Amino acid sequence: MRCLSLITLLLSLTINVFAQSQHGKYFDIDCSFCHNSESWKVDPENVTFDHSTTGFDLAGQHVVIDCRSCHNTLIFSEANKDCISCHRDIHAGTTGGDCSSCHNSDSWLVKDIINIHQVTRFPLAGNHKVADCQQCHTGYTELIFEPLGINCIDCHSKDYFTATNPNHVSAGFSINCNDCHNVNAIAWNSISVNHDFFPLVGGHNISNCFSCHDQSGNFSGLSTDCSACHLEDYNVTRNPNHTAAGFPITCNDCHTTTDWVPAQFDHDGMYFPIYSGEHNNKWNTCTDCHTVQNNFSIFSCIDCHEHNREDMDDKHDEVNGYIYESAACLSCHPDGSESGAFNHNITGFILDGAHTFAECSQCHQSEYTGTSALCYDCHNSEFSSALNPDHNALSLPTDCSTCHSTAPGWSPASFPIHDQFFILTGRHLEIVSDCSSCHNGNYINTQNQCYDCHQTAYNSSQNPDHASTGISTECSDCHTSTAWIPSSFSHNTTGFPLAGQHANLLCTSCHEGTTSGLSNECYSCHQDQYNSAPEHTAQNYPTNCELCHNSTAWNQVSFDHQLTGFPLSGAHTSVDCSDCHESGYSGTSTECLSCHQENYQQSTNPNHVSLSLPTDCESCHTTEPGWEPALFPDHNSYYLLTGAHSAIASNCSGCHNGEYSNTPNTCIGCHEDDYNAANDPPHVQFSFPTDCLDCHSMNGWNNANFNHSFYPISSDHNNVDCGQCHSQANYQQDCMSCHLEDFLNEHNLGDPTNCWDCHNTFNWDDDAPLDPGRERGVRML
Repeated sequence: MRCLSLITLLLSLTINVFAQSQHGKYFDIDCSFCHNSESWKVDPENVTFDHSTTGFDLAGQHVVIDCRSCHNTLIFSEANKDCISCHRDIHAGTTGGDCSSCHNSDSWLVKDIINIHQVTRFPLAGNHKVADCQQCHTGYTELIFEPLGINCIDCHSKDYFTATNPNHVSAGFSINCNDCHNVNAIAWNSISVNHDFFPLVGGHNISNCFSCHDQSGNFSGLSTDCSACHLEDYNVTRNPNHTAAGFPITCNDCHTTTDWVPAQFDHDGMYFPIYSGEHNNKWNTCTDCHTVQNNFSIFSCIDCHEHNREDMDDKHDEVNGYIYESAACLSCHPDGSESGAFNHNITGFILDGAHTFAECSQCHQSEYTGTSALCYDCHNSEFSSALNPDHNALSLPTDCSTCHSTAPGWSPASFPIHDQFFILTGRHLEIVSDCSSCHNGNYINTQNQCYDCHQTAYNSSQNPDHASTGISTECSDCHTSTAWIPSSFSHNTTGFPLAGQHANLLCTSCHEGTTSGLSNECYSCHQDQYNSAPEHTAQNYPTNCELCHNSTAWNQVSFDHQLTGFPLSGAHTSVDCSDCHESGYSGTSTECLSCHQENYQQSTNPNHVSLSLPTDCESCHTTEPGWEPALFPDHNSYYLLTGAHSAIASNCSGCHNGEYSNTPNTCIGCHEDDYNAANDPPHVQFSFPTDCLDCHSMNGWNNANFNHSFYPISSDHNNVDCGQCHSQANYQQDCMSCHLEDFLNEHNLGDPTNCWDCHNTFNWDDDAPLDPGRERGVRML
C-alpha cells in the first residue's frame, strides 16, 4: 500500500512538471496549433496559429522570416512589438523610433519621400522637391538626419552672403528669403522675386534690378511714380511736346507699361470732346486745332470754316461780352455744344465726381474770386464729424485727396498712410484694398494684434494643436505675414532640442494647455514610466533619465558612470551596482572608506588601524583588484628612504618580503646576510659592529669609512690587507704581533721591541723620518 502511494505521488509530480509550458506559465494557446502528437518539432507548413491574435499581424517580410528572428526565447510574450526592438536604428534616433512612418514591412526602401516630408516641419516646395537629400542633410550618406533649422537662412546663408547682383549684405536685405523669393520657384533670379508691391509687367519686366535701382545696392526709398524714372523721357518727347503742352507727369494717364506707343489720351474727359459730340469726325489731325506744332497748350477754335467770324458774330449778336477769340469760345462752350456753359476746368480746379453735381453756391458762398481749392476749407465739417474712423482723434491729414477721390459718399477710400498705424507686408499687401477683411466696416479701435484677426485660424490649427497645447497667441513668434507655412519656430531655441521619439510627438504630448514654465527634466513627463520600470523606485534610481537612456527608446540603455563624478576603473568595473548602492543611487558617498571600512579595519599586513594609516585608500592603492599594486608615499614617516633605498622604493618585497608588520628598521635587520658574507674585511671574524652606518652610507657598501684611530694606520700599513694583521692568532695592537719575524731577523734577543722608537711605517731604515700619519689613524677601506 505504501508503495502504491509513492508511485501515485511520483506520477503526480511528473504530470505537473511536464504540464508547465516551456512558453511561460501564462501561455494558454492550444499546443496543436503548432505541434502534433508525434513530435514537438514544428512543421511550418502545418502551423495553424493565427499570429494576428497577438496584436501583431504578420505582413510583408514578417510572413517569411523564421520565428526565432524575433523570438529569442520560448517565452513569446517577451518579444517587443516595437520595430526598434528588433531592428537596429541606423538613423541613430534622428528620425524617431516609429519605423512605419517611412518604411513598410515589404521593404526598407523608401519610395514616397516627398509626401513623407510634407508632414514634417518643412514641407517640400519648388526646387526643394528635386534637390538631393544630402544638400540639406549632410549626414545623409550615413543615413543620419539630424533636425535642421527651417528658416531659409539656415541652409542658404552662403547664397545670401555671396549674392552680388544685388549685394544683399551691403543693401541690408532681410535674411527671410521669402520676402523677395518665391519658395515655389526653381531659381534665385529676378523672375522669382516677389515684386508684388510694384508689379513687374510689360516694359518693367526686366532682369537687371539696377535699371531702376541705384548701383550702390540701396533698394529702399525708390518712388513708384512714373516720373521718378521716366522724367527724362517726358522732357525729350516732341510728338507731342509734353512739356510745352503741360501734360501731367503721371504717365499712366495715357500710357501702359507695355510700351509708350500707342498711347491712350482721354482728350474728351480731360480737356475737350473731339471723339464725341459736335466735334466728332470734324477734324483730321491734331494740327487742325493745335496750330503751333508740338505745343498743345495753344489751340484755336476760329480757324475752321464753320467758325468763321461772320457767322459767329451773327450767332452771338445778343450775347453780352461776346469776343471772337478761341479762349472765350472754350470758356462758354467747354463741351463743344451750342448751348454754352462755363468750363470750370480752366480755373485750375477740375470738376469731376461728386463735384460735377454740386451747386456753384455750395462752394462759392460769397463770390467766385479767391475761392480756396483746399478740400478741408469746404469739407471741414465732414472731417470733424467723421467717426469711422475718428479723423480728429487719429490726427489724419486734412488733405482729403490723400485717402478719398471725388466720388460721391467719400467711398471708396484708400489709406496710403496705413503703415503709420499698422505696417502692411506679405499677405496683408494682397488685401490692401479690401479693408473690410480686417475692419468689417468698423475702423474704430481695430486691434493690431495677430490673434485679434486670426483667432479662428489659431483655434482650428491642428498641426500642432495651438489651443490645447497653449502656444503663444503672438503669431509673429513663429510666423511671418507672408504665409502660415513654413513657420520659423525652432524648438532648439528653447534649450530642449527635439530628437529621437520627441521629434515625432504632438506638441500636446508634453504641452498641456501652456508652452511656458514646462520643465525640461525627463521625470516631469515620464514619471509613470519611471515608477513602473523594474527596480527604479525600489532601488531609488536617479530621476535624471538621460544618465541611462536616450530619446530613441527606453530599452537602449547605456549608463555612463563616468558622468557621475566617480569614474569606474579597475575592480569597480566588474562589481554589482548594489555592492556600492545599497540603499539607493542618490547621495552615495564617493569616499573609499564609506564602502571599504571593513577592508581597512581587517587589514593586518600592515595593520592599518594600529599604524594609523590614512583612511583615504587612494593615497596608497589604485582600483586594481586585490588592492595591489600599492604605493606607500608616507613611508618616510616610518623609515626614511634615501640613497640606495630610494632606488627600490617601488620594490617593497625587497625589504618586506610580503610581510609589512613589524618589519625591522635597523640595518642588520635586513642586511644580516650581507654582514655575514662580507670577506673584505670579514666582518664576523673581526667582530665588526652590526650598525652598518658606522662605516657605510645609504648610497652603497663601497667607499666605506672605518675609524682605525685605536691603532693609527699610515704609509705602508695603509696598503695591506686587513687579514694580514687581524688573522694572526696572537694579534695584539703592537708591532711585534705582526713583525716578530722581522725583529728576529734584524735584532738580538733583549733588544727593545717597541719598533716605533726607531722605525716608521714608510720602511725599516733607521734614518727614516717619523711617520706623519701616525697621528691620523683613519684608513680608507
